[in-house]
Amino acid sequence: MSPDLQEPLFAWFLVGPTAVGKSAVAQWLAEQMGAAILSADSMQVYRGMDRGTAKPAPDTRGSVVYYGLDLVAPDQPYNAGAFRDEALRVIRYLSENRKPCIVTGGSGLYVKSLTHGLARGVVIDPAIRAHWQSIFDASGTEGLREALRERAPQILDSMPDPGNPRRLMGALERLDCPEAGSRETGWTPGTVSPLMVGLDMPSDQLKERIRRRAEQMYRDGLIDECAHLIREYPAFSGTAGGAIGYAEAMACLRGELSQAEAIEQTVRRTWQLARRQRTWFRHQARVDWIAVGGDAPVETIGREVMARWRQQGPTPLWKEGA
Repeated sequence: MSPDLQEPLFAWFLVGPTAVGKSAVAQWLAEQMGAAILSADSMQVYRGMDRGTAKPAPDTRGSVVYYGLDLVAPDQPYNAGAFRDEALRVIRYLSENRKPCIVTGGSGLYVKSLTHGLARGVVIDPAIRAHWQSIFDASGTEGLREALRERAPQILDSMPDPGNPRRLMGALERLDCPEAGSRETGWTPGTVSPLMVGLDMPSDQLKERIRRRAEQMYRDGLIDECAHLIREYPAFSGTAGGAIGYAEAMACLRGELSQAEAIEQTVRRTWQLARRQRTWFRHQARVDWIAVGGDAPVETIGREVMARWRQQGPTPLWKEGA
């Protein structure tokens, strides 16, 4: 039976830009609540991509069970629809066992697939898909980005990661497909945004955290991790290959960037992502924001999140036919 045709489901959501500290707060909350954590991060789904995605290390998870991690190999495609199906199975299983679920992450497409559903059934003409694949083969991500900028700059501006070739290609394909019509966003029409809790911090503090995290990733062996992944998976999927940090580390391995240049580019792209995530959540979701300082204790933030959750209740997931 389809996971969309069951009883209503609920989860506790904690969202916000990358590097704001969601993972540590979610871990603390899960420990207090006896909850499981479902990662809504489009890069943490890839096995072996650990350091560059800030994936929680197994030895830091304690008794908390995590879902949404290590779902596919880096050479396999993955999208919001697959995430939604997996997430609904997980949340239903946890609900049946009376275990709370905390959904945390910055991938707005994944979050909104749970709160708004997805429009399904648009079939792209293979000739259209082949055309945009040829553009990508000839001109890379920049060629796709320029094409989308000319055709629909508003779609490009709303993308959480315009450096993702699969996302760019999908947008261009839908523009060329008459049946897609107004379904460019992929959301089910007529849905109302439910309330969720988010974390944010002043830009100067967030920038500094992004820099420290990027530098730590490289110190912890991101380039070595990338070299191992390339040996195991000679061809990455478009999404995995364009991941922030991994694209730069691979360029470093090819001799195209020095490590210092790779770090700077990683910092720049991560800050750009954080800005887009902020904009996306402010315009595409209904978020009760908590302003946090860079030195605020995890427990203090966690208690504030818990107070907001108690006041609002859990966020309902979108149910087909509702």
